[in-house]
Amino acid sequence: MFLSSHLLSCFSFLSLCCYNVIMNNEFRSIADIRKWFMQFRLVVYTKDRDMDLELMEGEIKEAYEAGLLEQNDYQKALLIIKQEKRMQNKE
Repeated sequence: MFLSSHLLSCFSFLSLCCYNVIMNNEFRSIADIRKWFMQFRLVVYTKDRDMDLELMEGEIKEAYEAGLLEQNDYQKALLIIKQEKRMQNKE
């Protein structure tokens, strides 16, 4: 939980500095979400795809709560992550 709270404070700082850069998102895939995370030097990789998706979902939720994502982008990102989870469970 420390990592999440630390990232939230980083997100809050970055939201003040990078508002214009991060508000124009076109999330179409997990790769787009990962690229968005890279703007904050955040890499989600645990060698466990399910855990990666869980962490990404949590970070997207925290970013939205911190005001870094508009509602439309937030919903798109969550939909993409949930679709990936379903695909992962089928395999």
